[in-house]
Amino acid sequence: MNYYSTKRSAPIANFEEAIFKGLPADNGLYFPEHIVPLPASFWESDAETSLPEMAYHIAKGFIGDEICETDLRNIISDAINFEAPLIELDEQIHCLELFHGPSMAFKDFGGRFMAGVMSHFLKSKNSKINILVATSGDTGGAVAQGFFKKDNIQVTILYPKGKVS
Repeated sequence: MNYYSTKRSAPIANFEEAIFKGLPADNGLYFPEHIVPLPASFWESDAETSLPEMAYHIAKGFIGDEICETDLRNIISDAINFEAPLIELDEQIHCLELFHGPSMAFKDFGGRFMAGVMSHFLKSKNSKINILVATSGDTGGAVAQGFFKKDNIQVTILYPKGKVS
């Protein structure tokens, strides 16, 4: 899967390059060259589909063949190994509770998935990376939990003294 910059003046990147660069050189945002629609059957059976299975099919459309099926399923299984219950507030209003992860932040899903993907690519190249994060809130906890003990990744989190929300 290839990604272009929304400013259209940076080179095309594949999924792995986009993940590690974060932003294109022109300070746009990476966007997929095409979005593969999921079949109607996927949306019709969503009540019976597990969250990790849904995540696999959605992620596959953005990753393509850069991560094999087995590895992608394992990354997702490790990232989404806690519940996100859908709570009925009334007949037409439901709330998806995304705070049941290890850091109790909705960012657990994305942080854990990103850590798994980055670790996967780094292991395949026998490479290491140091990540520096600055935060004043729950992002730091989610990153710390998500990247904890991930192979080939060292994370340092900076918090502003006396200004943590």
